[in-house]
Amino acid sequence: MKKYIASWLLFSALFLPMAAEAQSSNLDELTGSLLKQIEELKRQINQLQAQISRVEEAVQEVVRFSKTLRKGVEGEEVKRLQEFLRTEPDVYPEGVVSGYFGPLTERAVKKFQEKHADDVLRPIGLSEGTGIVGPKTIEQLNKVLEEKGRSGKAPQALLRPANGGEKVIVCHVPPENYASAGGSTASSLPPKQTISIDKSALDAHLAHGDAVGACQEALRPERVPTTTEPLPQTQTIYEQTPTPTPSATLSPSRITPFDAYSEHEPALTRTPHGEILAVFNSGGGDRGGKLYGSISKDDGKNWSEPHFVFSSWDDIDVIRDRTGRLVLLAQNDVPGEGIVTITSSDNGITWGNKQRVTPTTANGEAGSIIHASDGYYYVSYTYRESLDVNKTDVFVVRSRDLINWETQVRITDGSNFEFDSSLLQTGDGKFYLAYHSYTNQGIIILSSSDGINWNTAHKILISGDAHMGVNWLEVNGKPVLFYGVYGTIYYTFPASSGWFLKVLGAYGDTAADETLLSDGSVGIAYRLTTGSAQDIFFANAGKLNL
Repeated sequence: MKKYIASWLLFSALFLPMAAEAQSSNLDELTGSLLKQIEELKRQINQLQAQISRVEEAVQEVVRFSKTLRKGVEGEEVKRLQEFLRTEPDVYPEGVVSGYFGPLTERAVKKFQEKHADDVLRPIGLSEGTGIVGPKTIEQLNKVLEEKGRSGKAPQALLRPANGGEKVIVCHVPPENYASAGGSTASSLPPKQTISIDKSALDAHLAHGDAVGACQEALRPERVPTTTEPLPQTQTIYEQTPTPTPSATLSPSRITPFDAYSEHEPALTRTPHGEILAVFNSGGGDRGGKLYGSISKDDGKNWSEPHFVFSSWDDIDVIRDRTGRLVLLAQNDVPGEGIVTITSSDNGITWGNKQRVTPTTANGEAGSIIHASDGYYYVSYTYRESLDVNKTDVFVVRSRDLINWETQVRITDGSNFEFDSSLLQTGDGKFYLAYHSYTNQGIIILSSSDGINWNTAHKILISGDAHMGVNWLEVNGKPVLFYGVYGTIYYTFPASSGWFLKVLGAYGDTAADETLLSDGSVGIAYRLTTGSAQDIFFANAGKLNL
């Protein structure tokens, strides 16, 4: 027994310390391995947290449509509509994003409505698209947009952070600054401020003339290839004017009856019998997509029942030429066939003798026409040279017989949309041209001695992309340019110290046209939305203070 115990003690003395040492070593290795695993897990957790953070930042929601939109409307909601429509090439192959609801947008809306007829048209008893974005169309737009958002196909312009609070930088022009800007020059127009606003307030700011983006220090000169003359430093003199008088107090006459139709874009002239002829777009019922005319024999107090003029749509102009014939400038009645003239020799009752002005194109838009003292008819128009380029330019072309047209003269080569052009020749033979420029955010006025070579004469900076509908009249021997900004009509004319700018009044909600009445007052035709309809009204705006 003692021998066994002695052996055990010897074994313990020799081998147990070695086992303990081996066990300790294994424990250290295990601990080190676990610590390394913990560090790796921490690293992975940090990576996952970073990814989650990035995903949370990237989570966006679509901006829903909410407003009724129709032809002639403009603004950010129209831009969003165009951004949406361009994601469907079968609906909007042109893909123009301008912020102005013109004929291309209207046609695209009709295609969208007919594409989703079961949800948009049939529930309200319609079989054809109306081109008006109403409740059913808004509902379907939002439905399709949300589907695109879930599939990652929604355009970036229609997305915003899901947690809201998005800010937008705008160039803000405080209204009070206009009232105290007397003597400002074209390069130092009323003070502007670059401010940050909530995106929810953007539409309200745009409606008051603000523009998206930081204010620019100066208006970038527009290139007019037909001249190398530098821009004169003319002045814009802002007159202290009262708040525009609402048109409701002017006892206007109604050219079109109250109905469910959408009438707009009126054009005025004097007939050979001395009456006032108004031609306008009519867009509803059995009159949809056509031009109609109405005649007043008493300086705009009463108007005849509207009669059919031509199967066309959008911007138009009408004149009485030097032979007494009436000439209408409009889009061709065949879609995509350019701009045409048609004439009337019976006081505007019947029209015919259609002649093409521009080459075959779906990209033209009528501007204006005059019959000058040199015997030429001069036409200004807007032309989009390529569907791949998101811009339009203004051109002038002339003809002696409305059949054979000379080579067009390019007036603009801007980086954005140039449109809404108007021509005038005054009694002294001088030509004037004005157009609306998105490139320069304002109205550009040019002059010419021959109607071919043009010099930039003046610029009027307008903050925001207002669709202004410029129109010339010669009043007391002076060229007077009228334009509208969100329903307020302004007029400007040259003087020895610069160009005076005055307010005519508040008339309607889109482009208007003016004519001189027998007593020297200015008559104005304009569109006014009345309930669900849009009709053409006429008012005597009084005599101008020149």
